[in-house]
Amino acid sequence: MLAILAGLFTKDFLFKNWKLIAIGIALIAVFSLWQMDRRAQFNAGKAEERAASLERASKLIRERMKNDAEISRMSDRDLCIELGGQWMPDGTCN
Repeated sequence: MLAILAGLFTKDFLFKNWKLIAIGIALIAVFSLWQMDRRAQFNAGKAEERAASLERASKLIRERMKNDAEISRMSDRDLCIELGGQWMPDGTCN
């Protein structure tokens, strides 16, 4: 087996098949560059999605804080009515 592999890399073999070897090396280089570009695009997309998700989360938190502030300023009667209940004269909500 080693003798066969050693025979492949003789000067005679390399000089006869230099075009095929050059094409093979070029194909490997193109494939490697393509894979590196795909990985870079994937990582860029992942970073953009992470940033968009963080922005959505911060927007939801700001809205929630605004809603919490509005609710904390409401009286019991207003909160009862807002939730669809009926405020009773004795001060309870039904």
